[in-house]
Amino acid sequence: MRHPTDFPEGMRPIGFETLDSTNSEAIRLLKSGKAFEDTVIIADQQTGGRGRRNASWISPLGNLYMTIVTNVQRRSAAGQLSFVSALALYDGVIEFGCSEDNLHIKWPNDIIFLKKKLAGILVESAFQHYVVGIGVNIIRPRGELQKIAVGLNEAGLDLSPMELACQIAHSFRKWHRMWQSEGFNVIREAWLTRTNGVGKEIKVRFPKGGIETGIFEGIDSDGCLLLRKTDGHQALVSAAEIFLLD
Repeated sequence: MRHPTDFPEGMRPIGFETLDSTNSEAIRLLKSGKAFEDTVIIADQQTGGRGRRNASWISPLGNLYMTIVTNVQRRSAAGQLSFVSALALYDGVIEFGCSEDNLHIKWPNDIIFLKKKLAGILVESAFQHYVVGIGVNIIRPRGELQKIAVGLNEAGLDLSPMELACQIAHSFRKWHRMWQSEGFNVIREAWLTRTNGVGKEIKVRFPKGGIETGIFEGIDSDGCLLLRKTDGHQALVSAAEIFLLD
């Protein structure tokens, strides 16, 4: 296991007790010229954490809230960064002994543990860079959140947010470099081995409220979900929430 201060060479971690959002702080630092590629923002807690589609992210003490500032060679491939980040997050958690049988990636980049949400990723662009926000539940969620979310300590894993941040940073460096040198296909293949539900029936809920059911057939070369519809046609889904149908 890596020491909490053993971040990859060249990565610059900056810690805060409280932030509104690690992504927001990264964007502010980019704007002021105080952040650059491989800057890592870490906060003990957030007062305005957010996820995809502007969903709020409850951010009490004890969990991990971090943002990695990065870039891509081709801005047209920026959407693939979500899958790179998901692999880094998944592998970072696995290093602490989390069972692969109970852990998987939900398209495109949520991490599911014991059938509940463990972690999420929000990628945003700012000032010619990308900020990759990562939130991981370490402690047991409270109240109603226990129905849909889970913490790593519920599996008996004892780790600190900084230890996890360091491991995720190393995993991110590995997968990001592999993506830049070998292309998205290697990322796609690795992602497919860590997801759940390929070949099974799913429900797809689109941002504007429409719902479709079909068979989850994987992802294409851009990361779009491949859905075999009930009429036999294959559809490409670029943005939606998906649910496995038992």
